[in-house]
Amino acid sequence: MSEQSHIEKCLADPSKGPSLLFFSGGSALDKTSSLLTKYTHNSIHLLTPFDSGGSSAKLRKAFNMPAVGDLRARLMAIADDSLEGHPEAVALFRYRLPTNQPQATLKTLVEHLQSGEHPLVEATSSTVKQLIEKNLRAFLDQVPDNFDYRGASVGNLVITGGYLNNHHTLTHVVDQISEIVNALGIVRTTTNDDLELIATLADGTTVSGQHKITAKETRPLNRKIVNLMLSGPSSTLDSKNHALISGADLIVFPPGSFFSSVVANLLPNGVGNAINASAKPKVFIPNLGIDPELHDTSLIEQIELLNQTINKDMSDGKEPKAIDMVLTDSTLRSDIDKAFKDYLSSKQIRLIDVDLRGNHPLQYDESKLIEALINIAVS
Repeated sequence: MSEQSHIEKCLADPSKGPSLLFFSGGSALDKTSSLLTKYTHNSIHLLTPFDSGGSSAKLRKAFNMPAVGDLRARLMAIADDSLEGHPEAVALFRYRLPTNQPQATLKTLVEHLQSGEHPLVEATSSTVKQLIEKNLRAFLDQVPDNFDYRGASVGNLVITGGYLNNHHTLTHVVDQISEIVNALGIVRTTTNDDLELIATLADGTTVSGQHKITAKETRPLNRKIVNLMLSGPSSTLDSKNHALISGADLIVFPPGSFFSSVVANLLPNGVGNAINASAKPKVFIPNLGIDPELHDTSLIEQIELLNQTINKDMSDGKEPKAIDMVLTDSTLRSDIDKAFKDYLSSKQIRLIDVDLRGNHPLQYDESKLIEALINIAVS
């Protein structure tokens, strides 16, 4: 079957599309993930729960919990946008509280939502109303008096309530919301632990907190990151996530914040073993735009860091090749030169150099990227 035939088959029946697994975090992959639902309903998204900025940080501080903002955003990105997907529920979960009203007013608004009398809740099904009532009740019963409601996502508050209602785990509430919005894929956090990212820089100093590493709320570090670790006790991958990783048709390390989104996902114990347990291809797609986390870090060093992090669980001293392929468009990168190709050859890593050019020179074309991944998965 030709490559175009594979694509046409997926578009004709995405319910039978391949299971592409992405290690990601943040919003970098949300647009691609949404488009991906046109090709397959079997994608798997493992996200980091270590965000320490924005509204997620407020919830983490109030409840000592993992970050849920990226989780909620990805769920909404792959939600069914047809009537079968309950668009009114999606609208509710995406709604953010105003930022220009007093705290007392905002709390009253959340209470109004919890009661089921708010128009956004009234428009939903009885199943959604029950979830909102139960989970926002748990949130309101346990929220600190000084909680800052400004700009809070209702979806985040509902997930938080579900976390509190279910023994401080996210799985049950995520499954509930996935079913409500008819999520066309699987979204989970890699770990359920409340931990921080700690980066060690080339000068020996350390930086704690994802928001400081990504430079989205602070100035760029402008120093090379040489190591990334998690705070606190060891975090371990659960059996379901292990099965999702080892059973996927394709494992993808996508564009995005290299350390805080991609590498961070590989830090919990067991992730590397699950990746190495899979005989299916593992593909790295390097960034095109400027990633502040990659200051003075070459493309070869990125591949080495991925391999080292994935293989950190190996107890027999062997280091199997973790990355099988690099997917990119050499017309968009100046570092795909002879030296790089020679390096890949020495490591038996295949370079897939195809047309991925889009309208923006610093971004891959989403459709071309998805179709390239599907052709790798089904070949």
